[in-house]
Amino acid sequence: MSIFIARHGETFDNAKGIIQFPDSPLSELGLIQAEKLARRLASSNITTIISSDYARAQQTAIQVSNTTGIKVEYNPLLREQNFGDFRG
Repeated sequence: MSIFIARHGETFDNAKGIIQFPDSPLSELGLIQAEKLARRLASSNITTIISSDYARAQQTAIQVSNTTGIKVEYNPLLREQNFGDFRG
């Protein structure tokens, strides 16, 4: 069994070097990165997609799902650490 781990595509806050909020969406570059990831994984015979429920992770996982036809399972245990007041 192989396990692929991928980070979400770039967000606007990533690009600015800001610790992002959970609802930070992907930037234009992040959307392109998600599409590239989806194309790369299309021939990998993946059977399961598990994603954080954060917006940026969902956007990335949905791209992979749309390309592979595999339903995404969202799991809040995959959320990143809460940086509290440092966010934003």
